[in-house]
Amino acid sequence: MSYPPAEPTASSGLEDTKAFLDYLANEKESISARQLISYWGSKTRGTNVVSTVESDLEAMGLYTDPPFDTGLLDNHIRVKHSESRIEESIQKDSPREHLLTLARIPSATFAITTSHDAYQSGYVTHDMSASEASSLMLRHDFSQVPVVHNADDKTLEGVFSWKTLAHARLRGEDPEAVTDAIEPADSVDLYSDLFTNLQPIADRGFVIVTHRGKLSGIVTAADLTREFENLAIPFLTVGRCEQELKRVAEAKFASKPPKMPFSEMMFGNLQDYFRTHWDELDWDISKTVFNDWLTETRTLRNSIAHFDNPDADVSAEVASANRLTEWLRQIEPETAMKNPDDPAAKEVD
Repeated sequence: MSYPPAEPTASSGLEDTKAFLDYLANEKESISARQLISYWGSKTRGTNVVSTVESDLEAMGLYTDPPFDTGLLDNHIRVKHSESRIEESIQKDSPREHLLTLARIPSATFAITTSHDAYQSGYVTHDMSASEASSLMLRHDFSQVPVVHNADDKTLEGVFSWKTLAHARLRGEDPEAVTDAIEPADSVDLYSDLFTNLQPIADRGFVIVTHRGKLSGIVTAADLTREFENLAIPFLTVGRCEQELKRVAEAKFASKPPKMPFSEMMFGNLQDYFRTHWDELDWDISKTVFNDWLTETRTLRNSIAHFDNPDADVSAEVASANRLTEWLRQIEPETAMKNPDDPAAKEVD
């Protein structure tokens, strides 16, 4: 048994990182995606981080299976030597120009990031009984499950569902095996555009996702709803805040309006205008605190506009932007701004 080299840190050189990753590849040991990117000093998988890690891995003659930029951060991946790769161009299968792909939805990668045990995963094998498959669906509250050849060869064979089971019984059949009640299933690629799959998911309630010709996962209408909620809430929050900021600007600077209407200004323009015309407001709140508040909200706006970091937790920034919006809403054209700690500033109209 060989002993592992010291685990690298963000300050380690690429040689030390390569030595450790080579050891993992040789010993076929897995690590989490979170652990891997930490060697590059990162906590999330933004576009620049993914590009840097992929480039360095390629220079080391290594790659990860599954791709480290898919699934959840704590899912485990394996580091492998490039010569073991069947398709030399596999890293090109994750197009960076399409940032909103199915790969950002966790359920789209469950089959390549979970145990080989079908009882612990969201798929069934073709030699499983209909009773076993039905029990698994009942246990996990699934409406359907993909059917694969076996745990080692996840070639998609079809879909088993409550619907296919009911249809078989309505035909007078008594399905004993999964294969007695399956239907063909079209699949879509893991890196296919999220929006092009909206209609298929709406029509069928789900799409089966594959990667390199094998089952990767499944995306249901419920999964899609959760993902769009995660995407939409920050956008709506920033949009509401920006509208309130424009309303307040139009009210407070009505006597000396700028050449560019406030309605046409971007968030950064609004922030600059408030900062350079601060004395005209005669507000009680600290200029520094207010400007920092706007900076935090503007940074949130810019980060979500590019969809480039599915791991980022922006809940604190969203909550802060909501507080700013509620505060701005209390400002009337005729009244001066009060400190937010003043109870009078918190009265609702």
